[in-house]
Formats: sequence, C-alpha cells, structure tokens
Amino acid sequence: MEIITFSFNRPMQLKWFIDSLQNNSFEEDYDLTILWKASNENYHKAYIDLFHSYNNRFGVKPYNLHYIEEENFTLQLLKLIDSLSIASEYCLFSTDDMIFYKFINFKEIENCLAEDKKCLSYSLRLHPSISYCLPAKQKVTFSDEIIFDKYGMRFNWKKGTLCAGYPIDVGGSCLRSEDMLCLCSQLMLQDKYIAFSHVNHFEAELSKIVRSVSQTSEKTYSRCAFLPYCNSLQINRVQQIFENPISSDKIISPEILLEYYWQDRQIDLNYYRDNLVNSCHREDLMLLEKA
Repeated sequence: MEIITFSFNRPMQLKWFIDSLQNNSFEEDYDLTILWKASNENYHKAYIDLFHSYNNRFGVKPYNLHYIEEENFTLQLLKLIDSLSIASEYCLFSTDDMIFYKFINFKEIENCLAEDKKCLSYSLRLHPSISYCLPAKQKVTFSDEIIFDKYGMRFNWKKGTLCAGYPIDVGGSCLRSEDMLCLCSQLMLQDKYIAFSHVNHFEAELSKIVRSVSQTSEKTYSRCAFLPYCNSLQINRVQQIFENPISSDKIISPEILLEYYWQDRQIDLNYYRDNLVNSCHREDLMLLEKA
C-alpha cells in the first residue's frame, strides 16, 4: 500500500498519525510519503525534529518513510500520483489529523479490492454504525444495497449520503492506483487547468467527476470493516478553503499543539479504541498523563 499524507502546521498531530499507524500495522506492508508545509520557522523546526526522531540508532531514515517539503502543491501532488503506477497497485490518501487505534492488515484490504472488481474503495473510517457527519452536522444514510462478508460491509456508494456516498475522500480511503491515475488524468484533460490550492480542493475536484468517469462510475460499491480503524480529530482548521465547523469549546490551536509537541505529549489510543463514535470525525482530544 502506498500511503500519501498531507500535513500543514501540525507536527504534533502528524506525530500522532505516524506513531498510531506504526503501532497498528505491519511496517513492511506500506510506504508512507508525507507532503508537508510549515508557515514559519517554529513549525519548520518541529517538523525537522520530528523527522529526525524516526531515524534509527545509526542515523538512517526508515526505508518506508519519505518526507517532501511542499513548494508547489499541484505539481508535487501530481508527481506523487504519477509515481503510483510504479510504486504500488493500491494507494491510500490520508491527512495528519487521523489517528489509528485498530490493527490494519493492508494485505487483506488489497486482497478485498483484488477480488471485488465492482468495489471502488475501502474506507478505514466508515463502519456500519456510522449515522452522523460531524463537519456537515447532518444524518448519514447508507444505501439499502448492503451485504456483510469476511471483509466487512459492502454498500452502494452512489445511493449513500455524505461520507457514505463519498468513495474517494482523502481521510482514509484505499483505492486501486489505476483508478486514482484515471481520475487525475481526467482532471487534467478538462478545458480549464486546475491548480489545487489544498488537499481539500483536490478532493472536491475528484468528487465532481468520480460519477462521470466510466472507469470509476462502473464500480458502484465501497467497503468498510465491521469496526473502524481510525478517526479524524476535528480540533482545529489550518486551511481556509472550506468552512468546516468546529465547536468553539473543542478548538485546540496549532500553536498550543506546537507546545504539546515539545512537551512530547502522547495521545491515548486505548481511549479511542474503547469509545467508538457514530461519525468519521470526532472532537474529543484525550492525552495520556505527562510522564
């Protein structure tokens, strides 16, 4: 699995993302590339410190971690997507606000997509009890075309609402690399060249064409596990493209999180594992006590 993750001004949340992924998967099953950006020297210093912290005792970077500082988002993103044809048959797009608390067998997900030719994506955040979209503050409904099997739940994404009808979100959808390449090729063939300002912008443009491109439109199903592998922590907003609402009493600014980074605060994964929610997003930040 080729994982591409995006991070902006959130080294603390990126650390929680990487650590939780490493603790809940076989590292040999994926390559992780992080496209990151810092708006000032304080965030930049923390990112560099974070990346150095993953070097082994000989000072060598792990073979499956790659860090790319953002200079031109559109060009670098398209280059990464273009490399998928060589890197892996399957890809996962994710963001730095995700935390993993259930073990993921990426090989099993790849086998699922290989067997189910009518399935477009496998969501790591969805599960059968999802009923609410926190960013939209609306009810989520799955289609009535649902089956359960050894891989979890299979549903018709064309007949679902919100996250149940959104098969290519950048918050944890596993896809075939060839399908992502096809969609991006179609975006580039449009009359108006699109320069993506942010990963959410990229996601929004993909969602506009996924139903009209035959290669993806004919794959009418998505899948998810019986229980979620992860959630997105909606505790701040670092992009200004979309007005994702956050409860005022739940906001924890990137500046405060930067202080947490230098304090080496750790997130309580057991809490999230034991307290599942009915949404892909959640606003409750639970940290372990300081050592």
